[in-house]
Amino acid sequence: MRRKTINAASVQFNHLPDDKAYNPGRIRSFVNNAAKNHTDIVTFPEMCITGYWHVRNPARDKTKTLAEPVPSGQSVQTLQSLSQENNLIIGAGLIEKADNGEVLNICVSYYKVLNNYYGTLIFFAYVYPNIP
Repeated sequence: MRRKTINAASVQFNHLPDDKAYNPGRIRSFVNNAAKNHTDIVTFPEMCITGYWHVRNPARDKTKTLAEPVPSGQSVQTLQSLSQENNLIIGAGLIEKADNGEVLNICVSYYKVLNNYYGTLIFFAYVYPNIP
């Protein structure tokens, strides 16, 4: 049995702070280009949808305005559509507005189902691999 070669791309780009129109537009451009180059998986930076570098010491109210519910938020819906249109896996970071009101640094990946990866869980899983 011959295994399929998987083509993956990791994108680094200058996302703009607080610009949830520009950043997803750039993601769309990169995804479309990746699809043309027969890429199967494309990943984007942490919090690239909202802009990362400006969120280091944010005001709580400002962060809450940037946050979105997952999976119903516009950014996740955009990633889902892009994934389906281009038949590839997409991973990108954003700020989630959780049901309990917390805001979370999250990476979502989408192909046929939505997967969520939370920053704190990734950290503990990496540092303490025996924690279930």
